[in-house]
Amino acid sequence: MLGGLMTAEAQVAITLTETQGIVTSSGFKSFSIKSSFEDLGVSQSFRWKFTYEVEVTQARGTPWDISHLILQVSDNFTSSDLKESPLWEGPKTYGATPSNPGIPGKVFGIKLDTGASDGGKYVITLHSTRIPMLGDFYAKQGSRDFAYNAGFGLDPALHPEYKIWVPDTRVDVPEPHEYALIVGLGLVGFAIHRRRRA
Repeated sequence: MLGGLMTAEAQVAITLTETQGIVTSSGFKSFSIKSSFEDLGVSQSFRWKFTYEVEVTQARGTPWDISHLILQVSDNFTSSDLKESPLWEGPKTYGATPSNPGIPGKVFGIKLDTGASDGGKYVITLHSTRIPMLGDFYAKQGSRDFAYNAGFGLDPALHPEYKIWVPDTRVDVPEPHEYALIVGLGLVGFAIHRRRRA
């Protein structure tokens, strides 16, 4: 029962854009991030696969690379909870510094060096021991332009429509009712997002 539920619901994705759910500085014409997760099964040491698809254009309408992306993780997250160690730094607390202009508060997370994009598009895949939760992100371009989720720092239970999937505190498999809650929060956010766009 649980395995079937996970397979079916792992396709749930959350997409935020500059017109719904993302705050951007004036340098961006568009910014979107789509987050999703997949349960690879108990045979995998890093059984939770997180995928982030980011697409960015600058105000002049041409593609624009971002220098880094910060993803929230739980306070007890360690470097051993993520497979792709060369891609990131942390975990640690990130806040307002010259390298994070416009960040609206502090967040405990990992910082991904995004590198060059494919025409303003990025696909980032992470494998973790941690189950998914709803959390925050922050992205920076150049020396002054930035983007972050509108619900940055807010309770995900109250504002799921402004969050993305990130690794949680736990490494064990959620019970069916807990998994339903995880996916339910994502679906609530997705439904609110669709209703507001209509």
